[in-house]
Amino acid sequence: MKQKLLTSSQVAELINVNVSTVKRWTDSGEIKCTHTLGKHRKYRIQDIIEFATKNHIQINPSLYYPEGENNEEIRQINFAVYSNDYQFLSNAFYNYILSGNKSKAENLLKLIYGHKVPLGTICDSVIASSLKHIGKDWYENRIGIETEHLASNIALHSIIKLQDVIIKKKPKGFVSLCGCLTDEFHNIGITCVNNLLESEGWESYLLGSNTPASSFIKMIELYKPHLVCISTSVINDVKTFTEEVNAVYKFTKKHKGRLAVSGQSLTPEMRNQIRTDYTPDSTNRILEILGEIEFKTKLK
Repeated sequence: MKQKLLTSSQVAELINVNVSTVKRWTDSGEIKCTHTLGKHRKYRIQDIIEFATKNHIQINPSLYYPEGENNEEIRQINFAVYSNDYQFLSNAFYNYILSGNKSKAENLLKLIYGHKVPLGTICDSVIASSLKHIGKDWYENRIGIETEHLASNIALHSIIKLQDVIIKKKPKGFVSLCGCLTDEFHNIGITCVNNLLESEGWESYLLGSNTPASSFIKMIELYKPHLVCISTSVINDVKTFTEEVNAVYKFTKKHKGRLAVSGQSLTPEMRNQIRTDYTPDSTNRILEILGEIEFKTKLK
């Protein structure tokens, strides 16, 4: 997908400096840029966010809320970020995806990330909590299945678009495999995990939803991942799910990897039936697991 490129003037407005400063930083190599055929400088949004983060420069919210948007709305969102009011931010995301406002949902996540809120916190405190609200609305018949599907798809779209601006650490040489097993069609959670892994410098392969254990095993044999992540939200057949998880675990251990299985449907009874190394209850817990794997690998 082609990314939007910024001009020197837009970058200057974005990081609140004058154009000559942007050009000086570009000439010195501090800001990456490309050139058009006419020799004009163009900048990737991701490179500007990376530069701003590294140099502790505040990003102008206008990047994600173009001229004409509700300034009071932007002010409230910024205040919520500064005050760590994730309930407000979750409610805002909930309202955007419920009303079908794809643009605002996408821009909200980018704005929050631009304020240097950790990706794991965005996934847990904004995305996951709003989706739980949507799920409860559907379960209690306050919305129809068509509205639930639309809201979920807009949330997924926003998460994928957020990946365009996520700053990725240098490759660490670790490999991960992410996906959902047979008859699991909810792939928002595992997409968040995959994004987090990539941001941490891992080479991550996303299989998506409804992937049988046999396909997981083929990919494990091919990539030999250090970590395999499986997400589940609804378990229709406990026996099949248990058998598939245990099969994936067997081949993961064969290649000296680790398995993490997570999801709201994992009851204490289910956790005792499946074979796994981790059952993380949040995206931030995944971060801790990555640290454990990286540390133990370095000790070998």
